Amino acid sequence: LVRYGDNPRIARLDGKALISTWGWQPYYADIPRMRDELAAEGLHFTWIPTTTRSFPGSLPYQSADGTNCWYRDQYPEGIESNLRNAEKVGNGFLIQGTIRAGYDNGQRIFTHDVTPYRGMKTLLESLNAGLDAGLRELILVTWNDISETAAFPSWASPYGIQEIMKYYRSLYAGKPPRNAEAQIVVAYPPDLLLGDNCEIQLLLLAGTNDGADQWQGRIRLEDSHGQTVWEQSVSLQATDDRRPR
Repeated sequence: LVRYGDNPRIARLDGKALISTWGWQPYYADIPRMRDELAAEGLHFTWIPTTTRSFPGSLPYQSADGTNCWYRDQYPEGIESNLRNAEKVGNGFLIQGTIRAGYDNGQRIFTHDVTPYRGMKTLLESLNAGLDAGLRELILVTWNDISETAAFPSWASPYGIQEIMKYYRSLYAGKPPRNAEAQIVVAYPPDLLLGDNCEIQLLLLAGTNDGADQWQGRIRLEDSHGQTVWEQSVSLQATDDRRPR
């Protein structure tokens, strides 16, 4: 922070550099000293450690500015519980929400990650949970460390996540969508083994033009010889609040 604290690319919260760590136990004893030393340099930071499932009840709250319980903070009931705990802490203690995309590892014998693949549905539900709760900060979590889970990312189109994030930013800023025409984001498993379910998800991002709040089309799957093995018509309609579902 002494070297790069003024860099405009540093993530900030209320003008202070945002520091995030996995877990809080190795750091909390040193954080007050770090704050004092950096304050002498005219630098200040916000520390929000990440935990797994529960609110860190034994956390010395004077050291941290908030927390992200990455698993619980993707669900409304988890966020509600942690917000109540944050009120007891006081001093503006923050709850950082979780945006999760899910993983397609339900039938993989070489990993303990059995989260079923519903990447887009999981992302939208967790994103809406944080926004509906009025959380100021949400993070997109990933869990694809090959040495831990060998998890495959459930989304073959990272660009689709970018488009959804941009749409939500405009929506919650009270601005019209950036796209004039309707946009369709497609999510599907990046790979399938014999016996796996193939789940295809489509999301409509409504545009500003007339009729850009609906879309119709067809999905067709072909075999290696180009023969159609399955097809279906699809019709999508945006909700009244134009929020993607």
